[in-house]
Amino acid sequence: MKIVKSAQRSIELLELLAAYPDGLTLSEIARKMGLANSTAYELVTTMTLSKYVKADTATKTYRLGSRVLSLAARYLQDAPDFARARQLADLLMREFHMPVRIAVLSEDRALVVREHGFPASVERAVSADGLGVPADESALGHALLCFSTEEERKHFWHRRRQNAGARHERWAMFNRKLDEAAALGLAFDAKELPGFYCIAVPVVGSGGAVEAAVAVYADKAGTSDSRLKQLLHRVFELAAELNGLPRSLPASGEGGRDKMIYVSLPNLDSQKALVYLDVLDAEAGREGVQWLFSDCQDDVRKQQILLEWVLDTFRPDCAVINPVSAVHSDEVFRLCAGQRVPAICFQRPSRSRYVDYYVGGDAYEQGVMQMEYVARRLKGRGNVVILEGDPYNENARNMVIGYHHVLKRHPGLHLLESVPIPNWGRDEAGQTIADLLERGERIDAVVAGTDRMAEGVIEALRRYKRSGKVFVVGGDGDRSAVRLIRKREQHATVFQHPVEAARSVLGAAAALAHGRPHPRGMVRKNIVHDYPGKEVLALTIPYSFVDAANVDELDRYWNAVGAAHLGESGNDADRENAGDPYRTEPDRCGS
Repeated sequence: MKIVKSAQRSIELLELLAAYPDGLTLSEIARKMGLANSTAYELVTTMTLSKYVKADTATKTYRLGSRVLSLAARYLQDAPDFARARQLADLLMREFHMPVRIAVLSEDRALVVREHGFPASVERAVSADGLGVPADESALGHALLCFSTEEERKHFWHRRRQNAGARHERWAMFNRKLDEAAALGLAFDAKELPGFYCIAVPVVGSGGAVEAAVAVYADKAGTSDSRLKQLLHRVFELAAELNGLPRSLPASGEGGRDKMIYVSLPNLDSQKALVYLDVLDAEAGREGVQWLFSDCQDDVRKQQILLEWVLDTFRPDCAVINPVSAVHSDEVFRLCAGQRVPAICFQRPSRSRYVDYYVGGDAYEQGVMQMEYVARRLKGRGNVVILEGDPYNENARNMVIGYHHVLKRHPGLHLLESVPIPNWGRDEAGQTIADLLERGERIDAVVAGTDRMAEGVIEALRRYKRSGKVFVVGGDGDRSAVRLIRKREQHATVFQHPVEAARSVLGAAAALAHGRPHPRGMVRKNIVHDYPGKEVLALTIPYSFVDAANVDELDRYWNAVGAAHLGESGNDADRENAGDPYRTEPDRCGS
């Protein structure tokens, strides 16, 4: 097929100017398009005369002209699929008086073709580039792509990686976000636009493909919980009606529906979370259950509101909840009890009396293992620093109890400092150690609840020429720990197998969903150690201790898991040399 060069250049000019809303000079246009100045002048002049380009005589720059907007407006006005999207957006505006946007997929972006109701300051912030938002990083984009095939998703991902010039999200995480939107019928985002919750739904065209997405934005500070829940229900209802989809699922046992499990995760920013989901994919059918999940983006409110909506809309037979905040989890589990849905607390223990079972690690055991290692390596004598982790996290509290029980048995170990680290922060952990070294303290060992904090510690030790001379113990068994243990900068970590954890919680949830009295293997154990006399029915997942002697086993495990569940290949050294393109944030304790 022959391409007309002049037409191609005209298109390229329009796309170039769309990326620079403040305009470009003639020489800039020539340079960016690889044209001679005379050729660029002829092209720009022709497009200006036809009003596709506008010349600003004051600044001697060129911008998109009014004819482009006119064509877009006519297209949106006449296209039947956009008429349906406009209808939905208008209904939401009238009912809720909240900002709305309509977007289409353009290359790797959710191109906003219409928006209304934003305050001027917000509107400028979200529309400054004139191109919309990255489709992989927005609820609008997830709604546009959620019903795409795996091949289409991979094609998008490849294009996104090329255009972005850097990795934004790992493929497995991106793919799961689309799965979530497809299963729930909407995308709910707490971080797309600061200060707003975004709820986006796809609009399916007459040919069965997603032609557009409609999003409504709820001000976090100005929208009550009841109003937000009402919005979720209404958006889902209107979109289901528009797309010809059922507004709710039949109860389990009706119409051949399997028992259903709902899984609520605090985030997808860890290798472990992605493995959990893949195990559920592979093995839920054998347990006779279906499952849904949500990524709560570390937002306590989002977790609670999504749970309530899912309970009403999908009527699950069991809920598996990894609390965003154990301290604020009581209301979440109370919702399950109110609907008579058995609830499993997964990985992060909760103090709520409405928890039916706990499945996960015993952080007290982790704390004992870490401090016993230090006692052995120091032969019972030396100065120890404890980095406790987040002060509001139950796992952090229980680890600290384990640390102190060991310290009582080794009076020669002197506790130099025991410091809470909000949000298990890497930089905060490093700064704590730097401050101690700066004032001349002798540190023989540092015990950190997570490998994320251990990384920060090691960076500080490097600056003070102490790396490798201080025993550093972390937790979680991250790939960062593999690398640092091999370098003899970190000395040990504590690891819990995510595949085993996922299988355990699936078995427990399936048993509860099917009405069996107790999940297989459940034992009575006091998990919340600072609550004397409180017993929680629990299935605990054992930890493995990893140091230089067996670190290769951990690396082989992550390689096998990566190949099976995350689409990864290569060993730790390969990933380090290549910049580890698949790596996300290090796993956080109890995630």
